[in-house]
Amino acid sequence: MNPLPSKPELPYRYEFQPNELDEIEACNEAHGFALVKGLIDDVTVNALRTAVKEVLNPKNDLEPRASRTGHAFVENSDALFLLLQNEEFLAISRKVTHSEDLTINRSAAIVRNLGSAIVSWHSDWSGGKQPERLGQALNHGEWPSGLWFYLNGSCPKRGGLCIMEDSHKLGWTWPKGYTLNAGGTTFTREGEEEPVAFHEVPGCIPLFTEPNDLIVFAARTYHAAFTNQGPDIRLSVGLNFRPRGPVCIEWEPTPDAVALIGRAPDHVQPFLHHYTGFSG
Repeated sequence: MNPLPSKPELPYRYEFQPNELDEIEACNEAHGFALVKGLIDDVTVNALRTAVKEVLNPKNDLEPRASRTGHAFVENSDALFLLLQNEEFLAISRKVTHSEDLTINRSAAIVRNLGSAIVSWHSDWSGGKQPERLGQALNHGEWPSGLWFYLNGSCPKRGGLCIMEDSHKLGWTWPKGYTLNAGGTTFTREGEEEPVAFHEVPGCIPLFTEPNDLIVFAARTYHAAFTNQGPDIRLSVGLNFRPRGPVCIEWEPTPDAVALIGRAPDHVQPFLHHYTGFSG
């Protein structure tokens, strides 16, 4: 088994305090990601952990090596409303989305059991072509794809996230001499037969975070995740925004989205203008 990487030392800052809005935006624009330290308090962390478990693993029956993802998570758990009362989170979201007025674009939660497989390299962005599904339309813009909290913390052993720095830039390609193999979890290095692990490629940055930290990454940034080696089920939740308004094509909101709009409290309503939900 390949050894897990340690926290990298980079020639630029990528960890910031919540009030460093310009620096957060600049790092995300320059390198395709940024980390914000200590953004949410322990009460919010625990509320989100409880919500993810209640929605995705209510019977505590997640099979070994299995994972589950809940899309449109805000429709299934009011715990995300706490983030919409966090002025620091909203200030960061406005800054990196480049808009004072925000619409909830997507939300999701993930549980990954011990032994769950590597999440292969991918970019969420689906721009450049006419969307055929709502999910493609929601990933069509240049707003950040990632505003995530890893509620056990992120590190390679815990199934944490890694990103390819600068991969959000137009014209970016995989490092010279490396070919991503089918499945997206190994590379072939030029002149060698033995494949190398997905994280053993120049530009791969494993992210080390605490449960209170926010992970930001750009719309086009390539990212992957390590297998979860424990000691517990990995819990994560994400919420991202677009500038207030419809997606690139007018889509009718899903029934669950209509229900959310009908019951959401007053402080959430401004973020639901043109909210569509998610239907694949």
